[in-house]
Amino acid sequence: MKKSLFIAAALLTLAACTREMDVNTPAGNMTITARTETSADTRTVVEGETHVYWEPGDAIKVFSDGKSGKFTTDITEASASATFNGSLPLTEGADIWAVYPYSEDAVFHGETFDVVLPSEQVAREGSFGKDMNLAIAHSTTNTLQFYNVGGGVRFSLSEEGITEVMFNGLNNEIVAGTMEVGFQNGKPVILDFSEKITAITITPPDGSTFKKDTWYYIVAIPSALENGFEFHFRKAGDWDVDIPVRTFSKNVTIKRSIYGQITYADKGPWWPYAVPDIVDLGLPSGRKWASFNLGATKPEEYGYLYAWGETDPFERDRVYKWYKDNLLTKYCTGSEYGYLGFTDGKTILEPEDDAAHVNLGEKWRMPLVEEIQELLTECSWEWTQVNGINGRKVTGPNGNNIFLPAAGATAAGCDLGVYGYYWSSSLATEYPRQALGLGFDEVTGVCQEWFQRAAGLSIRPVYDDGSIVPPTPVPDPVDLGLSVKWASFNLGASKPEEYGDYFAWGEVEPYYISQNPLTWKEGKESGYAWRSYRWCFNSEDSMTKYCTGSPYGSFGNNGFTDNKTVLDPEDDAANVNLGGKWRMPTDAELTELREECTWEWISINGVNGYKVTAPNGDYIFIPAAGFRDGTGRSYAGSRGGFWTSSLKTDYPSYAFGVYFASSFVSSSTSTRCCGQSIRPVHD
Repeated sequence: MKKSLFIAAALLTLAACTREMDVNTPAGNMTITARTETSADTRTVVEGETHVYWEPGDAIKVFSDGKSGKFTTDITEASASATFNGSLPLTEGADIWAVYPYSEDAVFHGETFDVVLPSEQVAREGSFGKDMNLAIAHSTTNTLQFYNVGGGVRFSLSEEGITEVMFNGLNNEIVAGTMEVGFQNGKPVILDFSEKITAITITPPDGSTFKKDTWYYIVAIPSALENGFEFHFRKAGDWDVDIPVRTFSKNVTIKRSIYGQITYADKGPWWPYAVPDIVDLGLPSGRKWASFNLGATKPEEYGYLYAWGETDPFERDRVYKWYKDNLLTKYCTGSEYGYLGFTDGKTILEPEDDAAHVNLGEKWRMPLVEEIQELLTECSWEWTQVNGINGRKVTGPNGNNIFLPAAGATAAGCDLGVYGYYWSSSLATEYPRQALGLGFDEVTGVCQEWFQRAAGLSIRPVYDDGSIVPPTPVPDPVDLGLSVKWASFNLGASKPEEYGDYFAWGEVEPYYISQNPLTWKEGKESGYAWRSYRWCFNSEDSMTKYCTGSPYGSFGNNGFTDNKTVLDPEDDAANVNLGGKWRMPTDAELTELREECTWEWISINGVNGYKVTAPNGDYIFIPAAGFRDGTGRSYAGSRGGFWTSSLKTDYPSYAFGVYFASSFVSSSTSTRCCGQSIRPVHD
């Protein structure tokens, strides 16, 4: 299910469009047969978003040999082809010129037209306003091909009750008016203006209000909006200071025949975000999660998509905020990725770049990758539907749940209903063009993922009512009368019956995700796998630390060996997370625990495991926490084990530990990339 998402810098993005007409030119009456092409969002009316047709009542004005005439369709419903009928005496071989839509005021000057693109437009659902898609044509044969003059924006709204929308550039650019249009290099160009208008007002088709979640089109004159543009919205009454305004301050260009897409044009930091409920899932950290996505109003709504580190909703054509010449200007840990060698070492989004915090305030923020890890490891994930929307129901240890809709990515409609992609606030530190997050679908499951920072993903906020990263609970050292004291609970737990975290051998963080660009590749599996493991390159035959060679052949990368057989302190998860005299046990110390103590299979507070009783009568409880392989967990409640710090020297892709079920306890070796518990010891 791996989907690494990339964004290409562009401006306004819908397909260019043309229109062809076959023209028969007898003297007197004339019939024009017009046909549509297959490109999207063209002609005079849009249907189904990808097919655009002629419609009843369409008319063109045809000029030839000093004469002009009106030609009108005879179709009764929208169609991909149509005939236009009219009367115009023609001289054989004369040039034919035409303009759509028909207007008595359209003037022809021999090679140019005087035409009007109105500043007041009446919307239609899913299409241009009637007679708005201005186009011209010229031919010396019986075939006319029309070319669109304007471009523009299509937008949707999230609120009911809006009665007018006004669009304007921020530098008083001309967006409508009366103009002289001709051809250059076979394409329409605007040569001069007799009336210049800097704003377009669009009203609903029925004179009442716009519908939400519906596409409407504004047709505008092609121009460079160097400082960006604005949408103004009126619900009732006169235009005044209370009218919401949404400003897009990036340099954009309105291109001929191209329509940029703005999803929910009425939303932004100035348009209040709905504040979600705070859901306690009973997680060990105590972290609480939002009941719905940022920008939504209920759990099954998709909400908005965001580029990582941007606080406004994603726009397909906006240049990523932290790029300059395609190099990073913030959150960069490697000079080869930074603009002019820039680095700042920042690995977590600052509050001013955290979309959840900026738009919701208070203690809301985006989750850290560790908090996503906790959601993955501590909760059950079920693919389901809520009110017809696909997604994952995430149920916490206490039975409470949240619903994450499969909202897709990058732009509306990309994997919609099939995949869910969610940001964390954590950078992929060794490959800082990417940030970490969560991905899921129905078939493959749920895993941690890497995504290009400029991609548009969902955000599910967390409520931060405590420390961002809870400190690792420190167990009591239990004296069993052995050579070392044993911890009262597993690393990452807070009491004996809790499973705690799972670690690959030699990793100091749970659920490790490789951030090495040399090992990352498309389709890479996140979690406990050789392709994620810190001390190799993709396979067990490429170890880069803790390698003794082997009688079965070298397991080191390019023959590497270092003959280290016990974890260094900096690679010992117990020592790194607990400090002091805490560390992982050696194989000899585990053998002592196994052979000198009595192991009894019991249940504590509904959790299965072993009560390990020493000769002195003291004991510890070791839960059957199962194991992690890839992104899944297996055997929790029926089997368990934990690592030692000792390498299997004759097969250095393995390390020693203990493995148990209700019927046995034995020494074992496991692949180093496997996720297992750690039970610390204290010197």
